[in-house]
Amino acid sequence: MADADGVAWLNAHRQRAETVIGAFYALAGVAAVAIAARVRWARLALPLSATTLLGALAVLGLGGWIAYAGGKVRHREFRNESPPVEAVTKGSG
Repeated sequence: MADADGVAWLNAHRQRAETVIGAFYALAGVAAVAIAARVRWARLALPLSATTLLGALAVLGLGGWIAYAGGKVRHREFRNESPPVEAVTKGSG
């Protein structure tokens, strides 16, 4: 699959995703509430839409942070730094 550094980056990728998965679920919840509230409470449409937009931008940034580690799993040309120490010490299990 990948060399030792690639496995370490894969572990970092997994750890990052597990760390921030709650933000993705929270954004989905806020978006669902915004859709439902628009029908019932029209006044809340704009604030909830703005909150959803800001949350989406934040989650997009988190996705980039996760992908940064994922891109280094098999692409040695992108490895311009050592893998994170936590990912090396924890292993794949």
